[in-house]
Amino acid sequence: MSKHPLNEIPSFDLVLDGILTRKRGLAESLFVPSELSPDDFAEMFSGLGSVKPQASFSPISLAESYALETGEEFEDYVGSSLHYAGFTVNRTQRSWDYGCDLIAKSGADTVLVQVKQVRSDKILAMGVDEILSARDRYSSHNPTALVLITNAKEVSRSQSDLARQRGVIILTGESVGDFGGQLRARLGG
Repeated sequence: MSKHPLNEIPSFDLVLDGILTRKRGLAESLFVPSELSPDDFAEMFSGLGSVKPQASFSPISLAESYALETGEEFEDYVGSSLHYAGFTVNRTQRSWDYGCDLIAKSGADTVLVQVKQVRSDKILAMGVDEILSARDRYSSHNPTALVLITNAKEVSRSQSDLARQRGVIILTGESVGDFGGQLRARLGG
């Protein structure tokens, strides 16, 4: 076994241990119902599914968000963060979601959320246009806000301008540890 003299580059065994630890945590948080109710079938056929939060929410760092293996893992993290902040969260269907990944409700607010994960420190050049296109598709939910949540440190100027013009809320990587609290604050409560 070798070790980098400056400890800046994690060894293979440390990286593997981190992956296995995350996978064990996911496996332990899995809840499998013993029987299905008619409501479960309705969720399956509507394409919506409740976000089942982990027993306790553990915020992650920006670097950890880059290391999540799939976009779905990042969506689940965002959903858990919103749930922890008091939102009821449903996910849309995984494929052909028409630009909306999560629907979050709290009081009179119904928020359509587009989630975008990046793998490194870069500028996100999409997302606002996608959540704007979702407004019509999910109009039956009577959305009161449209939100782009990303772990990117910033969004391109064109996407920022579009968001400002059309009233889309953007939460970037600086809020990764508290997306739910930041969204609640931006909604005014």
